[in-house]
This record gives sequence, structure tokens and C-alpha cells, in this order.
Amino acid sequence: MRQIEISIEDIREAESLLLDKGESFGDEGSERIAFIRNLKICDLLAVPGSGKTTALLAKLYCLNKHLPFDDNSGILVLAHTNAAIDEIKDKLQQYCPKLFQYPNYIDTVQSFINRYLTVPRFIHKNGVKPYRIDSDFYSSEREKLLDTFTVISEVKHLFNTPKIDWLYTYSFREFEEAPRLRIVKSISTDEEVDIKKPKGKSKNYQDWNNQTKEKVTDNLIKVKTTIWDRGILSYDDSYLFASKHIDDFCELKTLLQKRFKYVFIDEMQDLLKHQIDIIDKIFFTKVSSSIIQRIGDKNQAIYGPSKSVDVESVWETRQDFAQSKYIDLVLAGTNRLTKEVAQIVDCLVLDRKPDSYKVIGKRILEKPVPPVLVVFSKEKKKELPALFKTIIKEHQQAKQIPIFDKYGNQPKFNLIAWSGEWNEERTEKNKDKIRLEDIVPYSREIEGKKEFLNSLSDHLLKYDKKKQTLEAIRKSILNGLIHILRLERKTYLSILRQRSINRFYTKSKMIEEIKERSDFDYDFFKEELYNWCWQTKTGNEKTAYNKIKDFVLNKFKQWFNLEINSETLAFLGTDFTNGQMLQSEIDVKVEDDLEVNVGTVHSVKGQTHCATMYVETSYYKYETEKIITPLFLEGHNCIVGKRDSKGKEIDIRKKEALKMMYVGFSRPTHLLCFAALEENVTCHIDNFKKAGWRIETRLLNK
Repeated sequence: MRQIEISIEDIREAESLLLDKGESFGDEGSERIAFIRNLKICDLLAVPGSGKTTALLAKLYCLNKHLPFDDNSGILVLAHTNAAIDEIKDKLQQYCPKLFQYPNYIDTVQSFINRYLTVPRFIHKNGVKPYRIDSDFYSSEREKLLDTFTVISEVKHLFNTPKIDWLYTYSFREFEEAPRLRIVKSISTDEEVDIKKPKGKSKNYQDWNNQTKEKVTDNLIKVKTTIWDRGILSYDDSYLFASKHIDDFCELKTLLQKRFKYVFIDEMQDLLKHQIDIIDKIFFTKVSSSIIQRIGDKNQAIYGPSKSVDVESVWETRQDFAQSKYIDLVLAGTNRLTKEVAQIVDCLVLDRKPDSYKVIGKRILEKPVPPVLVVFSKEKKKELPALFKTIIKEHQQAKQIPIFDKYGNQPKFNLIAWSGEWNEERTEKNKDKIRLEDIVPYSREIEGKKEFLNSLSDHLLKYDKKKQTLEAIRKSILNGLIHILRLERKTYLSILRQRSINRFYTKSKMIEEIKERSDFDYDFFKEELYNWCWQTKTGNEKTAYNKIKDFVLNKFKQWFNLEINSETLAFLGTDFTNGQMLQSEIDVKVEDDLEVNVGTVHSVKGQTHCATMYVETSYYKYETEKIITPLFLEGHNCIVGKRDSKGKEIDIRKKEALKMMYVGFSRPTHLLCFAALEENVTCHIDNFKKAGWRIETRLLNK
């Protein structure tokens, strides 16, 4: 295959298509140009807002001009999420149709593994394709089996514990060759449990005798094999099947290397170890003909096994077999962040390898916006969203924050926190601690969505109009109904880890209760929901609004025993409003209805906001109790991973806090607010002021 070179002319052409007017990738010696032209094995380590994905898009646009390649090989592009893949398709498909045709492949890591390894393995073993590869579906099927199997109480306990997946997701060798399960192992956490020598503090399996252990083994195997026989696999299962297939048929590696000359992995920091290992096993070998480039930010790796924070990144710089040296490229300049915000974010960097990794703010505003430290008392925590809106409006009046974005819409304003819900029982020890749900009505079901929306009318107007079916309208209406349940503080009892806790309703839980309660009328609800959706779809939103409002104030109120408090009445409104304005009114519009997105730090990763309020919450301790000096800009943090006499990491909570705050603080283009509890920061106020923070004290007890 002839040597491919990317010309500066091709890059400028991509620039005109992918960037806004007046923006560029820089001069020929810039970091981004260097990456776009680089076609050797490398890792690109890029700070938040540096345009790494756009640079990848430009590289793909330029490579598309050389398709098809002389040797008929193609390009493989993988990412962690569907959203990242959709962005690539949205930006490039109209300009690069060949890029989305054979032999090229652009999709998530999971889809790639399923298509080329897991499904072929399942067909090889069973003669048919798997029915479903989905962990949620798999878990649902597992619960149904537990209701039908005669399962001993010890196994019931196991299946209700968080670690059940590594208790019964076991390796192929043990499953295919051993008559009895002895060691169970997870491919994602690499933890092992010997069923013959059970570990743990729970008396449910600490006191097992050998006969009981045998029954446990039988039940675990029976549940697992029955689900597999039905063609249902979890995501963990998928990698077990894939790994076994690549081991048994080594020639697959050669075929895949010949198929894909260039392999690009976006969002590299979000991949788990077993995902990285299998990709390396295929493409990163001494005799590989593939060129693999990995793109991401190790400091934004906050998705570890079991949703924990990935403190020690499993993405490690490795040695290029051909060049015998480590190859790292860095994008240090961020077009998202201002100098004022970037210098704070830079002091939260945990992994500063290579040394050139530094967060440098390049966004220049007409009027600089200093970061704001909001000091609040526990008694006034629920006033944080309102104060955030007030601060935004004050900055808009001072022309420091835009009222509209370049598309004429309201810019994104987000209130975020590390810890969202209380998934454990409130005790005397933590009863005064704060998480996001203590500040605003919140649950994961609506994580990252707008502060629900401001009104029932908005739920009938602000759905995804790209959808051709009624699905998006149905979802929006149901979101409105569960928001009413949250405003009314209605919860249901849930059992978690053998403890009873109260949870806010989700859409599925609300529908389930309407369906199962004999004193409710599910058929009526289903028919009415369809009518509301159809009325909305056909332009009769006002009719739908009146019907839904009548339903809420009568049947819905009766079903869920609602009080219909003032918050609910405000949400329902007195009449349908479509929110439309004449063009002449825009300049004098009063921003009394700002929409604020509410979610966890995990939910906003990868997003860009105009203004962000990060509220400290309690996860073991508050953020300011774990780290505080980096916020004073006294130099880079110096957490070095000290360990105790047993080898246990003693700084892990500090490292977790650094990563979460790094991700959360690096979202806004204009305004960063950090809301901290009064008792945690009062003695440090002078240091914050010296570091450039503006101190906001309106939520203190006077």
C-alpha cells in the first residue's frame, strides 16, 4: 500500500466544513495540525475543550479522500458511547459517504466486539445467533428465573448483592471443561471467589457447609446456562465469548488487521481493562499491519468497574513495537475554557504525564468572568438553583453571559453534583449530609435532562421532533407526570441490599404501578396517553394540555393520593402557553424562566455549558474536606498515592475528588460557580479571594 500523506490543503477544506466561520486548526506547526497529519501509532492526550474529536473528524475527512485504499483495507473508528458515534455520523456522513461503507466500520466498541467476535462465537457453539446482548435485559431475565427456580435462600441473597456478576460470570475453561464450578471470575474486575472457600462477612454464606456449597454451585450454573440457552448474554458475557473466540481462532487477528489499516479509538479513557485488552490483542501486536491511535483524556476517566471512579487509569501508554519508544501527542490548549477557569482546572490534574500536559485556557471574553464561590448554609441548600439563576441573570445584564447562543436558543446552564441519590438508608450518622436529591427533586431516570421542564406546556412542546413516531412525545408526557410525583414528594418502597428505602418514581415504575393496582384503570390510562400523544403530534397541543391537566387534577390525584401543592399548580399552569415571541420582543425579553439542567458529573461528561454550578455533596466526605488547596492555586496537587501497611491506597478519596471536580469544573465557557458548605470553607475565604474567586454569601444565615 502506498504511503498516504494528509495535505494542509485537505485540512483547510475540512476546517471550512467542521469549524465555525473565523475558526481554524491553527498554523502548520500547531498541536491539532500535527495530530491530523500524524498517521503513525500514537496516543493523543487532550485537555477538556481542546477539540480532539473535531481533530479526529478532520483526519477522517482527509483520509476519506484516499478511499478506497490500494490494498482494499479500510478504517475502523470506535468509541465508548452511541452519542460519540452519532456525532461522527452527523458531522461527516454527508461529506464522506464512502467512509460509512464496507470495508470501513464506525460504531461503539461493544457493537464491534459483538459483530466480529461474540456473535460468531455463539453461532459456532450453538448454531444460531444470540437473541439479545444487553445487561439490563439479562438482569431482568435473571430475576424471572429466580422466581421460577427452586433456589435456596443463600443463592437468593447472592443474586441481590452488587457483586453477583463476579460471583457467577465465570470463565469458559471452567464452564466448558470442569463438571463443577470452583472459581468464579469477572473479566472486568479480575476478582475471584472460590465457592469452596467463601469469603465475606455475611452469615448467609460464611456458615455454608460443603453440601450447601454444592447446591450454590448447582444453582449458579443452572441460572447461567438457562439464560445462555435462551440466547441472552450480558455485556460481560460478550467479552468472555469474544476472548475465547479470538484465542481459538488466531487467524481472525490477521484477517481483522488486513481489513482495518487504520484504527481510531475515541473516548479512550472510558474503556475498561477488558475492552482495552481485547482490542490490543487484535490490533497491537509485533506483526500487526494496523495503525492504532487512541484519543482521550486520562484525567477524565471517571467510569471504573461497577460505576466507581477510575482513580488509577487502565489506559496506559505502551511501547510501539516498531519504534521502541513511547509515542504521546498532547493538545494542551482549550478553546472552551477561559484563562480564569483553566488555571483552576489545571490545578486539579491528577495524571500529568507527559510533562507537557497542561490545561491552557484560550477562550477570550469581552468582559472576563471570575469564578464564583457560593458559600451556603445547610438550611438554605434548596435555594441554590434559584440563586444560580439569579447569578446568571446578573451576568447577562452585565453582558458577561449571552442571552442567546449562535442558533438563537438559550445557552446551556447546568447545576451538577458528584452524588445524586441516597442509595443507602439514612442514618443518624448521615442524616444531615447533602446529596443532589436533597437540593432538587432528582433521580437517575431524569439525570442530565432539564430541571424537568418548567411547565406541562413545555413537555408538550420541547420533545425530540426529529422522531417520526409518537415515542418522543410519549416519553416527554411521562416525564411530566413523574415530575409531578416528585413535586408532590411521592415515593415507593424499594429493597436494596436487604434494606428498605424510599425512591422517587421512574417512568417504568409509575406505569408498572398503574398496571398492577386493581383500583387503577390501566386500559383507560393507556388509551388516554395515546390520544394525548396523537393530539400533540397533529398540532393540537392545547387540547392535549387540557386533557392531561384534567387527568392530573382528578384520576391521577386520586390514584397516587396527591395533595396538589403550590409547586404542582405552578407546573401545571393556568392555561397552555406555547412560549412563542415576536422578533421585536426578543431584545426586551425578561429572563424569568431560565431552564437549568440538573444532573450528576457523570451525566455531563463531554458536554459544554455556558454556565455551570458544581455543588459539593457527601460521598464519604465533602469535596472540600478531601481536597481544598488546589482551589487556591498554590501549585499543582501533590497526591502521590501513599499506602498503608497493608498496601491499601489511603489517598483514593482525594484522587476521586480531583477527577470528579476536574470533569465538573471544565464544562463552562463563561461562568463557573462552586457551591461549598459554610463550615467547610469559612476559614479559607481569604485564600479563595487571593486566588481570584468572587465570594457569594447570599445563602448564609444572617
